[in-house]
Amino acid sequence: MPLTNVTSRGRLSLKSIGLWGAVQTCKIHLGRIIVAPQARGRGLGSVLMTRLCAEAIRHADVVQLTLNVYRDNAAAVALYRDLGFAGSEDASTPELLFMRRRVD
Repeated sequence: MPLTNVTSRGRLSLKSIGLWGAVQTCKIHLGRIIVAPQARGRGLGSVLMTRLCAEAIRHADVVQLTLNVYRDNAAAVALYRDLGFAGSEDASTPELLFMRRRVD
């Protein structure tokens, strides 16, 4: 499960983090996608997700990426939708939205 982190202005402090791991053949689940509260609103989430998805796809024969997001995290849900993820209610809970994206 490689770690992807994004820092701003060359600082060593960790601003965001994301992990990926294969859960099934050809499927990768993205997890622990976090942007530090003080670093939010600067586009780091988009950079992190773009790099994280690219890294996961590069290291495996992937046809689908998945993730879970808290339903009340509107900014994250919007970002993931902008990146091509769609919600899947059949695999979700009242608190968490399961999202998936096909990889072409």
